[in-house]
Amino acid sequence: MIREHPPNHLLYSVGCGSLENCDYIMLDLDVGNRQKLHLLVDSGAGISLLKSRRLLGTAELKPRDRVQVKSVEGSIIETHKSIETKILEGSLQIPFCFQLVSKQVDLLGDGILGRDFLKQMQAQICYQSKTLTFTYAGVTITNH
Repeated sequence: MIREHPPNHLLYSVGCGSLENCDYIMLDLDVGNRQKLHLLVDSGAGISLLKSRRLLGTAELKPRDRVQVKSVEGSIIETHKSIETKILEGSLQIPFCFQLVSKQVDLLGDGILGRDFLKQMQAQICYQSKTLTFTYAGVTITNH
């Protein structure tokens, strides 16, 4: 099968070399060792993932609610478990469940905010201003 190049012959990248050059947002999670986590907003991902390397020792890990995830290149990985977290935003504590994955997952940041988060939080992505806006309990949150 012959694959054609994009019409303008540019080379497109689906990754990036550093967190500073990518469109990650930073969220403060109750399981994040008091450090904000860099999360990739991915509307193509069905579920939200967190890498376990940043969370070990902060939450009790009991294998439950494991799911199989198909990566972009087609390989299958199994998550460790579902982990209930709280997104800390000012005085708000926003509950949300992520699937926990191993550090072997090829992702520069600490995780992915997938469609489950975007739908549940009725989030809006603005590519021009590089913001993610969502509402919880009547409060609108904008994250850069």
